[in-house]
Amino acid sequence: MKPKLFSLKANWPFFACSILLCYLLCCWIYKLGTLPGLHGDEAWFGLDACSMMAKPSTRLNGMNYYTGILQTLITKFAFTIAGISVFNLRISGVIFNLLGILIICRVLWQNLSAKQAVIFLLFTSQSALLICSPKVAWEVNTFTVLFSSILLTAIVQLLKNENSPPIWIFISLFISVLGSYNHIIFSAVPVALMVAFGAGYLHYKRKVYGKLSALFALSVIDISLQLLFFKYGEDQLIPNLMIYLTGVSLLLLFQTYLVSTLKFDFLNSLRININKKLVAAIAFGITIPFLYYHGKAFFEVLAGYKIYMQQYSIESGKLIIVSCGFIASSIVLYLAVKLRTYLFSGVDKYLPAIFILSYIGVFSLYTTFNSYRYYLELSLIFALFIALTFNNFSDLAVLNKALIYTLAISLAITLYVQIKLLNVNHQKALTFSIGKGYQETSAHFITKGPLVEFLTANKIDSLVILNSQPYFIKMPVDFYKKVKPWPVTPGAKAVIMYQSTDINKDGILCFIAE
Repeated sequence: MKPKLFSLKANWPFFACSILLCYLLCCWIYKLGTLPGLHGDEAWFGLDACSMMAKPSTRLNGMNYYTGILQTLITKFAFTIAGISVFNLRISGVIFNLLGILIICRVLWQNLSAKQAVIFLLFTSQSALLICSPKVAWEVNTFTVLFSSILLTAIVQLLKNENSPPIWIFISLFISVLGSYNHIIFSAVPVALMVAFGAGYLHYKRKVYGKLSALFALSVIDISLQLLFFKYGEDQLIPNLMIYLTGVSLLLLFQTYLVSTLKFDFLNSLRININKKLVAAIAFGITIPFLYYHGKAFFEVLAGYKIYMQQYSIESGKLIIVSCGFIASSIVLYLAVKLRTYLFSGVDKYLPAIFILSYIGVFSLYTTFNSYRYYLELSLIFALFIALTFNNFSDLAVLNKALIYTLAISLAITLYVQIKLLNVNHQKALTFSIGKGYQETSAHFITKGPLVEFLTANKIDSLVILNSQPYFIKMPVDFYKKVKPWPVTPGAKAVIMYQSTDINKDGILCFIAE
């Protein structure tokens, strides 16, 4: 009998990963140019890229001092290669998120197991936030997963071999600074890593933990100086981003040398025997501010249905809402139990728990405002942590099995929503609360196609926008003028307003102004 060259049963992780990756890609690509509707901030990036194409700029900061121009630059590149369109505005987010997910899967596959890569993809594929965010061209959505995947790769290489090539130290420093330049919210990661590896070194005295703690301490200093420079300094002193990054790279090369040659013998006397009750008390203290300011909002992220409401004006029925609430509760319970278990285990489990708690604590210091995109990094961290907890597939605990069933049900709900999107023709503007009572609306994501068709057909020259935030209509209209300019009749005006009562009508109502 000839041996089987390829067994479906033996290679099910490969097929499972392939299917889930294809599913993610289909969700991200489907109606990328139209759904969700073009947001005002997306349009700002598109217009900024068009402006840079027409006239190069020396500006280094983005919409504000704590964001960079990476989104504008990658959009400019896409427009130069493929033309100006909403699809090309958003395609970089799809590409970079897919690349980041692939890198993480490769790290899990090679260093843990193929089955844990499947668990990671299962969590990712059922997450409304991770499904929806790549389709919106914001700097956080475009780069967070990619930068996190590269940083994860570098850290794993440094942990595997204490004598790893210095290039991995440089990459860790560079990505920490670059990610924080893109958006300051990313800097919570190196701060949490500094704390986690510092605690690990003091307790377990592994040289590599001290090296990594020093590495991320330096990166935190670099990020702080960078933030101060962009807030108070004259960024016009630097001609362009390449010169800035070159200068930063030279500094990081010097820091790489310091970290690679640094000795920690003088800290040997600082060995700490950690009291478990004290650790529990500190962990509880760190968790309270996060639960108070962000607990409800992050629960909504895990539930997912409000994210679909925000981006697609989809109102969920009671059954879906209850099901999503059950799913989010199950995930929270699983995370709480596993974090408690890992917190009082050996070094390999202690460090991930300390990192997560440190990140939660740092995140609460960064912002008390609820915005779903700010929880993208935390969702990714929990996806990795959940994959990490499935380290023994031959003897899965009841809790692990229950989570798999829960994620499978959540994936089915996500698939149901994607099927509903096949028939989305009209959207109404919905207003709802998120987190600690912050008001959110789906109006900013309503499809702009019917509006643009109306303006084009009637040769509209100017708009009278009857809502309190005209920016979210004006910016998309200005961008669509760049995509496909339409002839106008001088003085022709249109009155524009949102409607929130009839799902059978467009969410933006248009009238000719007499």
